[in-house]
Order: sequence, then C-alpha cells, then structure tokens
Amino acid sequence: MNKKIILAVVKASAKNNLVEFKNDKYLVSVKAKPLEGQANLAVIKILAEYFKTPQKNIQIISGHKSKNKRIAVYL
Repeated sequence: MNKKIILAVVKASAKNNLVEFKNDKYLVSVKAKPLEGQANLAVIKILAEYFKTPQKNIQIISGHKSKNKRIAVYL
C-alpha cells in the first residue's frame, strides 16, 4: 500500500517531533540543520518510526530543498 502525505518541516528545532493534522498533513520538527541533506534524513527517520516501516519505504517526492514536502510512504 502506498500513502502520500504533505509535510511542513521545522529545521534546527530543540527536539525531534511529529504532529499529525487531518487529511494526511503533518508538521515535523527536527534537530538537524539543513546541511547536506541532514534534515531530510532526520525527517525520513522520524516518519519511518511513526509509520513502523523501514526507512527505505519513505521517499521524498518533492520539496528536497524546501520546508514543504510531499512524501510517499510504502506500507
């Protein structure tokens, strides 16, 4: 099963956190800074833990360099 979600990401936050809103929209806060993809990797790790799926099943579809991202989750 494949699920598409929309994220807003807060980078360089005090702690990692995920808040779910309705209609597959999420707010993710990550401690990592947006250097060399570190924040994107942190987002993938948080989502993998949340959806209880391996990190390889989380893919950023768009927004690699933006705070707004579209994500595919393969469950």
